[in-house]
Order: sequence, then structure tokens, then C-alpha cells
Amino acid sequence: MRFAKIFCATRIQIPRCVLIFAAFCGMILLKRGVIVIKFRLKVLLAMNDMNQKQLAEQTGISIGALLGILVSIVGVALVISVLWNVFLIAPIGVGIDRFFVLNANGKPGFGELPYAFKKGRYLKSVGALFLSGLFIVLWSFLLVIPGIIKLYEYRMVSYILADDSDLSVMECLRRSKEMMRGHKWNAFVLDLSFIGWHLLAGVTCGVLGIFYVYPYVQATDAELYLALKNEM
Repeated sequence: MRFAKIFCATRIQIPRCVLIFAAFCGMILLKRGVIVIKFRLKVLLAMNDMNQKQLAEQTGISIGALLGILVSIVGVALVISVLWNVFLIAPIGVGIDRFFVLNANGKPGFGELPYAFKKGRYLKSVGALFLSGLFIVLWSFLLVIPGIIKLYEYRMVSYILADDSDLSVMECLRRSKEMMRGHKWNAFVLDLSFIGWHLLAGVTCGVLGIFYVYPYVQATDAELYLALKNEM
């Protein structure tokens, strides 16, 4: 595969002065943030003992009980977030990927977005994306690097679901591994080429990201999928 062709065709050069300015601003903000954090830690440590006693006396709630309540709230919020992403956001993502795959050779309509919710594709999409995410998380528990490798190994699962609805869940995972074999590093380098664009999207509070950067990245990933597919 001519991976370099994809990289050159989709990469837009960022002026060096813009990158230097962004790095300089980041260093200043980081230094300022460290100073503020140190000051706040000193204040919190100084007031910690007094606050614990006052809280217990005024409310009758111990620090341990309060922490337990907070942990429970965070746990419930985390579970809701996972369910929201698995059962709604992920299937919508399959439709978005299908839109960009078809857009590479034509003009698809927005009716492609709910693609994963039609004709029995929903459970397959949820199952494949959930399993790939679960494998990535489990490998990440070992070390960070294995998790990153699995992240790129299953990178094409969503595009496979969007392009071929006849494959089973495990076949989608297996095909993604085959497609990414020998191309994980190249895909990683391709992602690095978008760092400048993501920084600019952040500077514009996401406005540039919505109207240019994110569609640009999606279109690039769709081209990558099609190139890898043609190699098989």
C-alpha cells in the first residue's frame, strides 16, 4: 500500500510560527497552573484538620461517609456514560463512518447516519464496538503500550461494520486486525500529523474543529480504510 500517498494527500502544513507560538503559550499556561496548584495544596493542607472537625460537628457526617457518597455518585455517572456511549454514540459513529466512506466515491445523503440502527445491524454494531473497546481497556491494564497497540489493531472495526453488514462480530474484529497488520505505526504517524489542527480547534473553542478539522480527520480515516481494504 502506498501509505505515504494518503499522508501527503490529506496533510496540510501548519506554519512553523503558529506551532512555536502554540508551544510557547502552552508552556506559560502550564507553569502558571503548577504555581496555582501548589498554592491551593498548601491552603488545603493547612485547613484540612479544622475542616474535618467542623464538618463532623455541623453535619454529623464523617469524611469517610462523604467520600463514600461521592464515589457512589461518580460510579453511577461512569456507568451511565459507558451505557450512553455503547448503545447510542457508538452506533451513530458507524453511520458517520459510512457517510465518509461513501463520500470518497460519491455524494451520500444524511440518511446514512442511522445506518447501524436499521435491518438488524444495531446489536452487531454494539457487540463489535463493545468487545473491541473492552479488549483495549483490558490490555491497557497491563501497560499503556499494549493498550495503544490494541487501539490501532481494532481501529477499522467501525468502518468494517459500516461497509460490510454480513460479517459477524468476531469476523469484524479479525478483519480489522488483518487490515492493520504492519500499518499500526504508519497510522500512528498519520494521527500525529493532525496535532496542530487539534490545537487550533481547541484555540477556537471547537468551532474550527466542527466545521473543518473533524470532517477532515474523518475523511482521511475513510481513505485509509479504503486503501487498506484494496490491499487485502
